[in-house]
Amino acid sequence: MNDVIDIKNYKSFNLINFKKIYSFTTIILFLLICLFVVLLSYFDFHLYTKATYIKENDTLKILCSEDDLSKITDNDTLLINDKEYEYKVRSIDKKILESVPLQQYNEILISLKLDEKYKLENNSIDLKIKYDHKQLFEIIKNFILGKGK
Repeated sequence: MNDVIDIKNYKSFNLINFKKIYSFTTIILFLLICLFVVLLSYFDFHLYTKATYIKENDTLKILCSEDDLSKITDNDTLLINDKEYEYKVRSIDKKILESVPLQQYNEILISLKLDEKYKLENNSIDLKIKYDHKQLFEIIKNFILGKGK
């Protein structure tokens, strides 16, 4: 009983497929490069608020909370309809609104030269103030580790 094994019946298994490895590594490298670019890109943070224009002395009056006070006073440019204006803070007064008796607000008066189309008495103007400029990496780091001083 001579058992002869026919080699043609067995296929060789190619466990390493180099085309699949090459395409997988290319995809991983592309994703790492995209992640690196996104983590190093910068994002701007804006404070969106409304202001009332006082015509007699070219002043904007803004009511803001204690948390937003530093965002307004530490900067000197604001955006109205995507146009930048420079401003100076004229005065800051603490107010207690009658509708919310426990909440203190700050009334900020800002000197500002506006275009003629905004110079209507008691005009309500939507504005935004850019108060921070961070990389996504910094945002994630602050989120995970907590915001340090």
